[in-house]
Amino acid sequence: MKIRESVKEKKFEMKTIGPILGIAFALIAVLACNGAVAANRAPVIGDWYGIGQPHDGEMAYLDHIKPDGTYVSEFEVCKGKKSVHHVESGFWSASPDITRVVTKIIDGQAADFTYDYQMISNNGKTWVYKIVASDPENPQALGYQFNARRVTPDFRLPGCLQIS
Repeated sequence: MKIRESVKEKKFEMKTIGPILGIAFALIAVLACNGAVAANRAPVIGDWYGIGQPHDGEMAYLDHIKPDGTYVSEFEVCKGKKSVHHVESGFWSASPDITRVVTKIIDGQAADFTYDYQMISNNGKTWVYKIVASDPENPQALGYQFNARRVTPDFRLPGCLQIS
């Protein structure tokens, strides 16, 4: 009788432990994937400064890429010694090779366009990337390469006297 009770207890334990182990393995897998996603996103989070846009090689930009998946980009357009400031914001996401930026607001007005950027390199100090897709389609922008450098959060666009 003791042997049968012991076998029944073992069967009960296996029925109970099996699903628990399955849940534990699933949780570990999810956490590992989230870690990989976080690692893919980490190199681009922060503040980046560069000069040049597909339509204006002299335009300065300052991107604030936040860990919550939002971004704000500031642009300084120089016309002679006069500057025009421009701001865009929206959402971003990253995979191992592609960073997608979805712009929702331009200078306080609703907008809706998407750019996919392929990372060429990022050593934490310099980020080189290029446009590989856009919606709506912008053929003139495809292939344009950006070279940005990491800056501190309090960095400000230098203004046209220093850019020109």
